[in-house]
Amino acid sequence: MSYDRRHGNRQASSLCVSASPSSISAEPKAKNPPLVKLDLKTGRPSPTSVKSEAAISHYNRPEQESKIPPGLIEATLSKVETAAAKPIQELVDGRLLTQAERLDVALFAFLQWRRTPLGRAWQRHTLETGAKLHEMVYLADPQAVQEAWARQGEHMPLEEAAAWSQEIRRQLEDGELTLEASTNAILGAMFLHVETMSPLIAQKMTWIVLHADSSNPFITSDHPVSIYDPEAGPRRGAGWFSSPKVEVTLPLDARACLLMAPGPPELQHASTDAGTILEANLRTYAAAQWAIYGPTQAAVQHVRTEAKRQRPRAARLAPWPPLIHILEQSKDKAEPVAVEIYPAPRTAQRGRWKP
Repeated sequence: MSYDRRHGNRQASSLCVSASPSSISAEPKAKNPPLVKLDLKTGRPSPTSVKSEAAISHYNRPEQESKIPPGLIEATLSKVETAAAKPIQELVDGRLLTQAERLDVALFAFLQWRRTPLGRAWQRHTLETGAKLHEMVYLADPQAVQEAWARQGEHMPLEEAAAWSQEIRRQLEDGELTLEASTNAILGAMFLHVETMSPLIAQKMTWIVLHADSSNPFITSDHPVSIYDPEAGPRRGAGWFSSPKVEVTLPLDARACLLMAPGPPELQHASTDAGTILEANLRTYAAAQWAIYGPTQAAVQHVRTEAKRQRPRAARLAPWPPLIHILEQSKDKAEPVAVEIYPAPRTAQRGRWKP
């Protein structure tokens, strides 16, 4: 981003923000703030509100037969949002945070990245691809397969175990046989490593709150946390600490956007020019799956127009997904001799969520 992170100036503002960044609204203090939604497929803007867009019914409901209380996941996320609401307001108002408040915002930001349909698609990919690769390794050992059948009380000759293993491996490779992650596994994956990632985000990243005026607002989207790493690509995914150049943006309000990058745990407030606001908004647009949101029709249409005008730039800003790397080690060489990469999807599937 064109803003120089080394030199920031504090500038206070008096804006309101709720616990959800989708509250980027022209009337943020309203009980159900109005928004303008722009459909990325059609380009059509339409009036909506925070409550109409904030949640998908049963999206975080565990499987019915599990022992997990139906409302536990949603209640946990709600507690995270409540804890972050006041610190986020402090950031929007141009104030500093305590270490505990900074940690609350870091946890909120990390889960905002994880909990969206795109974040969930990445978690599903990790679980299912990991399970498939594990099974492929297991099936490569006919003796292990023979022993597994024996534990179930069935004797299988080694030759038959080898043939059976080969057939199952073929079906897995061809996609005839698939391994599907359970709802509970995907919900649980959302919280993996939060105890380590949240402190890292709070303590190993420089935070800058970019402030804009009402005439040139920030927008948000259905995947509000945008991670842009200029060093990422088909063989290197983008993550919170994927390189020293990575930048993470999270719109907090129509007039405030949090920019995070690896560095000392400083907190700066900076007034922002039109070019930096547009860059942040293009990153938000590029990370969106189906819709962007803003306080006015003009705001969302302006960003879409610029994204269309700068198609190559907008395409480069789209987040690179996580990658699973498989290294094949040779007994004769210290370094891996081959690398196989399994990229997560770059988009989320649209459809009804099945609990």
